[in-house]
Amino acid sequence: LYDAGEALTQTRVGFVYSMPVGSHGSIKARNYYAWRDFLAFLPSLSGGNVDLTRAFGGGGFTYSYDGTWLDRPNRLVAGFDFDDQDDDRLRYDNLQGTRGPLTFDQNEHVTSHGTFIQNELSLNPKARLTLGARFDNVRFDVTDHFLADGNDSGAVSFDRTSPMIGIVFDFAKQLNLYATYSSSFETPTTTEFNKEDGSGGFNQDLKPQIARNLEFGLRGSLREKQRYEISIFRIDVDNELIPYESAVAGRNYYRNAGKSARKGVEFSWVSNPTDRLETTLSYTYSDFAFTDFIDASGNDFDGNLIPGTAKNVLYGELTYRTPKGWFASGEVVYASKQFGDNANAVPVHGYTLGSLRLGYEADLGDFTVSPFLGVNNVFSETYSANVRLNAFGGRYFEPGPP
Repeated sequence: LYDAGEALTQTRVGFVYSMPVGSHGSIKARNYYAWRDFLAFLPSLSGGNVDLTRAFGGGGFTYSYDGTWLDRPNRLVAGFDFDDQDDDRLRYDNLQGTRGPLTFDQNEHVTSHGTFIQNELSLNPKARLTLGARFDNVRFDVTDHFLADGNDSGAVSFDRTSPMIGIVFDFAKQLNLYATYSSSFETPTTTEFNKEDGSGGFNQDLKPQIARNLEFGLRGSLREKQRYEISIFRIDVDNELIPYESAVAGRNYYRNAGKSARKGVEFSWVSNPTDRLETTLSYTYSDFAFTDFIDASGNDFDGNLIPGTAKNVLYGELTYRTPKGWFASGEVVYASKQFGDNANAVPVHGYTLGSLRLGYEADLGDFTVSPFLGVNNVFSETYSANVRLNAFGGRYFEPGPP
């Protein structure tokens, strides 16, 4: 009815420059530029036609030094990042697939600065200690061109320092144990900042999400034919960004959950029984739940699983390569049940997907060419390729192709 769909054109270019500095140091500089035109007709009347023109770019500089400190091997990395994004965002009413009157016109400008330093010191021949920190500052500026008085113009800025510490013990030449503690800082995007009433400016109630991650792991190899890793982690998140679909506008908006805890185990095993055969097996157990979340309507979701997360994910792959460059591979992915909403009232059934590939890899000097044929979903499983979290009107499921 609304001729819903979207079109995207994007162009980008980037450069990287690196060079040694002295006998132990090196520098790397990078920059990038990109231009994007995005047009969408959403399945709603009010503001349902989106016209976005975006220009974004940035760069960074990194200095690395491999030497000694306190007569111990030491590696120091320091640098900074800068990113800039400028959006001209227009919205019109969607008159059943035809562009209607203008309802929204604003410029959104985002700048991000990050400075980081990390140092890895060998405490002894079997132990290495890593310390690091990163400081980020992100600023959002909105200039309202729709209202005559520009009252929806405004700015908001966030900054935070994120530390990390890690240690690695080498029990043997091919076996080590590691432990890390780190924190992260994630601001909402310009789209996530949208206000549900459709007006311009920012949702001033939305906050960045802060995460603290503790992880322990063991990794090693057996006779250089098999590699394995197992890790146990816990991530505590404050103000987790959770999407929901508006019953009025028919679009996604975001709110903060109070607190959540993500606990899990990851395991992977890569084996080369012969020079031509490679097998991969990985498994992830995820117990991701809200620990303190009452929404604006008073609904208490404490203890519920975070929607869109499956407790069990299993992956396996088998690849065979011939001496003449031909290869064949098959893979299987299993994901268990998940939920589509915060209340865990909408189950999303688990699925098993298989795929096959046959191809040829040719080495042409400076180039490698690898054409292949593939079949996805060989079992023709009926499944949801994407889950629209907290959707309105039962529109949770986006089916995957057969």
